[in-house]
Order: sequence, then C-alpha cells, then structure tokens
Amino acid sequence: MDEPVIATSAVKHAPQVRIIDAEISIMKYKLKDAKIDWTKNFGVQGQFTTGNSYQFYTNQSIGNNPSEFATDSYEYYYNFGVFVRVPVDEFLRQKTKINVAKREIEKNLLYKEEKAMSIRKEVIMVYQDLLMRQELLKIKNEAQLTSRMQVQLAEIEFKNGALTLAEYARLVEFYTQNLYDNRTETFLFYRQYLILEELVGMKFNLLSEIE
Repeated sequence: MDEPVIATSAVKHAPQVRIIDAEISIMKYKLKDAKIDWTKNFGVQGQFTTGNSYQFYTNQSIGNNPSEFATDSYEYYYNFGVFVRVPVDEFLRQKTKINVAKREIEKNLLYKEEKAMSIRKEVIMVYQDLLMRQELLKIKNEAQLTSRMQVQLAEIEFKNGALTLAEYARLVEFYTQNLYDNRTETFLFYRQYLILEELVGMKFNLLSEIE
C-alpha cells in the first residue's frame, strides 16, 4: 500500500469533504445569481402608436358668412429609450452580496482543506499503527509457536520424570500468556485494518502478509 495514495483516496471518500463540495457548489450558484440580479437595473423600453385624428376648422375672416371645413388624417407616433437605474443603496447592497458570496466560497475551500488535512493525518496514524501491529503480530506468532513447542517437549519430560511440576507449570503459564498476547494483538490488528478500509473506501490485500 502506498501511503500518499490511500490518504488521497480517504479524502475523496470522506462524506464530510463531499458535503463541503456541495456547499461550495451552492455558494457558486448564489454568486452567479447575485451578479445576474444586478442586470435588473438596466433595460430598454419603446412605444409605437397609430391613430386617426379628426379636425374641424371655422374661418370667419373672409366674407360675411363663415366657411367651415373638416379634415381627416392619420398620425403615427413612436419613441425608444434606454433606462439605467443605479440607486446608491442598491448598488452597495449588490456589491455586499457578491463579496459575501465570494467570502463564503473561500471559507468553505479553507474548511475543505482543513478537513482534508485532518483526514490525511488520521489515515497516516492508522496506517502506521497498522504496520506496527503487523510486525508485532508476526513476533507474537513466533513467540506463541515457540512456547507451544516448549510445552510439548516439557510435557514429555514431565511424564518421564525429567521435569518438575513447578517447571512444567511455569512453561504452561508462559505459553498461555503468549497465546493471550497473540489473540489480543490479532484483534487490534484486524480492528485497525477494518478502520483503514472504512476510511479509504477500498479493500486491501494485507492479511496474507502476516501469515
């Protein structure tokens, strides 16, 4: 197993890091929304109208009898304009919203790095402890096998009268202690082994190396 590789895998596998990544994505959407929201202060407006106008005129300047006449005409009107609204308070709020969103993203990025560093440290400690327990387990296995052979030989000598009961009992007690230590170290090794697999999110092939 390569220590940097399993540490990197543990960071990618960690639910805490994935939660932070989701938070960063949300904040990026909020930042994008804050920038788009500013465009509501800009716009284009226009108007086009048409209609029929009727006009009636009376002319009394010529002769004694006034003359009257009417005209009928069509008129078209249109206007076009661009508007920009820049209220100072809204401008300041908009700038604040964008800055807050940016700072939130930066904060979550730093929190992600802090969490990743913590996970890498934990993985390194578990991994190193696992290697140490692997070596201890090999030693305990050898001690347990040696003490078992001693007990087997001592049993023969005790039956032949070449070994006292006290010496035989001492060897049996020594073998029992070695057996207990071996079982304890095996349990601790497998516990660290399973914890490391859980942290990294992958299965290892380290068990055969301690046989």
